[in-house]
Order: sequence, then C-alpha cells, then structure tokens
Amino acid sequence: MHRVNKTIAVILVNYNGLAVNDACITAILHSETTANVRIIVVDNASEDGSLESIRKNFGDRVRILEAGYNSGFSHANNIGIDFALANGADYVMLLNNDTVIEADAIELLLEAADKKGDSLCVPRIMYFNRPSRIWFGGGYVSRYTFNTKHIDEGREYVDSPPVIRKTEFASGCCMLIPRKIINEVGKLDESYFLYYEDADYCARINEAGFSIYYVSGAVVYHKVSFSAGGKISRNGIYYTTRNRLYYVNKFFKRGKIFFYPYFIVNRTCYCISWLIGGKRDLVGICIKAIIDYFKNVTGSTEL
Repeated sequence: MHRVNKTIAVILVNYNGLAVNDACITAILHSETTANVRIIVVDNASEDGSLESIRKNFGDRVRILEAGYNSGFSHANNIGIDFALANGADYVMLLNNDTVIEADAIELLLEAADKKGDSLCVPRIMYFNRPSRIWFGGGYVSRYTFNTKHIDEGREYVDSPPVIRKTEFASGCCMLIPRKIINEVGKLDESYFLYYEDADYCARINEAGFSIYYVSGAVVYHKVSFSAGGKISRNGIYYTTRNRLYYVNKFFKRGKIFFYPYFIVNRTCYCISWLIGGKRDLVGICIKAIIDYFKNVTGSTEL
C-alpha cells in the first residue's frame, strides 16, 4: 500500500441525518488507509436526535462542531475547514453524510492527489440503491444551459481498468482538497446556501490554475438528495433557480445574452407544468427566486 503519512479531515454536514449518519461514519472508520483520518461533524441545529446518536455511538472518534442554526452547506463546511486546518490537516475531504464509501476510497483519492500534486480529486459516485449505476463519473458545465453535468450519469458501470483523468467539475458530494488549494483559493462561497457552491468552487480552482481529477477506482455510494429533499422540493426549486443566475453572472457574464432566453423558456415551461399538476406554490417559489436574485438576495431565505 502506498504510504503517504498525511492527515485527512473528513467533514460531514449534519442536518437531521439520523437515518444516514451511522452508515456513513462507520464506513469511514473502516477505511483501509495509511493516512491519519479525522472525522468532523458540523451540525446545523438538527432536531431529530442525530447529534445525540453520534455522541452515543461513536464517542471521541468523531469531533462534533455545532453551528447553532441551519447555516447551510457552505457555511457548515467552512466551519469544519477552519477547524481542520487549524489542527494540522494536510487534506480536507468534504463528504455528504448520505453516502457510504468503499474501504479503499480514501487511500485511492490520496494516492491520486499525491501523484498529481496540489489537485482536487473526486471519486466515482454510484447510486446507493442501484450500486451498479453511475451517478457521477466526472463532470462539466454546459455552456448553453450552465447546468452542471455528470458524465455517465444513469449508465450501468462496466468494469474496466481504473483511470485518473482531468475533469472540469467535481461534485460537492465528495471531494478531496489539498491544504494548498484552500490556502490560495479560499473556502466555499456562502452566498449560495444550498446548490451551486461546488460549481462555484470548481470554477475558482480552475481559474487559479489548479487541476481537478476524477479517480474512477475510488468509489462512493450516494443516497441522492436525502437532506435537501431533491431539486423538485421548495428548497430545491428556489436555490437552483436563484443560484444558477448568481453563478452565471459571476463566471460567465458574456454568456448571459444566450442564457437568459433559454432560462426564461425553461422556467416558464416548468411553471406551466406545475400549474397543470396543481402545484401553484412551486410557481410562486420560482418567481420569488428570480426576484430575489435581481434584489441581490443571497444566502439563506425564508420560504
């Protein structure tokens, strides 16, 4: 086994994750790696007893930090990142708590990061309930819709030799970040609260001249959209709508002339379908998201 003698802080954001935390943390603790792995759970004011459960089941094997309120994905991860770097972490691994990693995933990501040098590394992510089907196999940003796209999403995995290849986008579901990148690029942008913060971070990494690598041999299984309720929930519609506009304006100003007509048609079609389906509240949420963007509303919003 490749010995790297590094310290990795695995950061989990918990918001009412009682149903998923144990499996996620247990898998991390069972990792087969030479690295010093520390688990940090940042709790966003959970009310389901999940924090008490973590304390009871894992004790001092997990460090718990309490945000005190539902601070969102970016802010909670940033709390964990600050703590990790202050306590000597060489790498930070952001990991959704609705995942289960394979025993060698951390080691393979670390080997790739060690080999490529000062690069962010992301694993192959599979659907937990359909473990032979790919959810993420690398990613990019469409220059027409400015949606993030997952390569091979929905396809059956065909066994093949592992590869390490450059990719434009890394899902925030799981990413291994070297300390140097955080020091130079910074932390996650808290303006998003939920959705697109990973796309923003990847854009900043690429602009700073660092690379992102997809490591197919490292495997993570994802219980998709457990905490956020999915992109068709009220939260999902609001934050994906508002934040995509924010993201495009921040990184692709020249593309707005082509994007806005598409976006108007796209949101109009969705609103019509929601009206037909008797979901008038979702139409209001979508309109509010667009208005809030033009009013420069960022971060968390009461819906």
